[in-house]
Amino acid sequence: MKSKKLLSLAAAVFATACAAPVLLVQAPHEVTLSDNVSGDSHGFWKLRPDGVLSIEVDSVANGCVLQDFLIRSLDKTSESRQSTFSVQQPDHNDGRRAAANILTQAQKLTVEARYVHTVLVSSGTKTEPPRPAAKAGSGDDIVGPDTLVNDYHFDHADFSYTSEGPGGASAYVASESSKFGSSGHITVRWYYNEDSFVHYKWSIYATGPCDSSPF
Repeated sequence: MKSKKLLSLAAAVFATACAAPVLLVQAPHEVTLSDNVSGDSHGFWKLRPDGVLSIEVDSVANGCVLQDFLIRSLDKTSESRQSTFSVQQPDHNDGRRAAANILTQAQKLTVEARYVHTVLVSSGTKTEPPRPAAKAGSGDDIVGPDTLVNDYHFDHADFSYTSEGPGGASAYVASESSKFGSSGHITVRWYYNEDSFVHYKWSIYATGPCDSSPF
């Protein structure tokens, strides 16, 4: 009977140990959380019982939208000191708050919440032909910046036109920069007939980091 009680007690202890949370990793000695919206992400971090580091920030801050998290970890041992970088998408984003879960054994960790916004990079109006013409004509205009910097990329263009005169005229966007390219221009193709004009206007937008300029 005594041996059965000992076995029952051992089983209970074993079950309790299995039910208790077990840390998979130790907490980093130092965690620094930052953003590129002047600290307005209202972010915080915590270490979960399973050893995962949880980062939470606002989904939108200062008119900017969260894109991802840049993670810099510093692993330090007696033999080496190495910094590594990684980019992680939010594991959860409901439009109000966003979170990323990070499993790390780094002693020192820096996490930057990176926000982007969409800005106007070119706008204008033009008339073709610039003066009355005695016969029909056509051509292409390239408008907008050739180069965007600081990780900005072409997002979209708004375009419209009106025509004037008896002969008929038209314009349209024949091509535009790559959605993820560093150019921000579009090509406008136009044509007109005798005594006719086309007036067109454009607005070009690029998306990039909230703490920098596309030029």
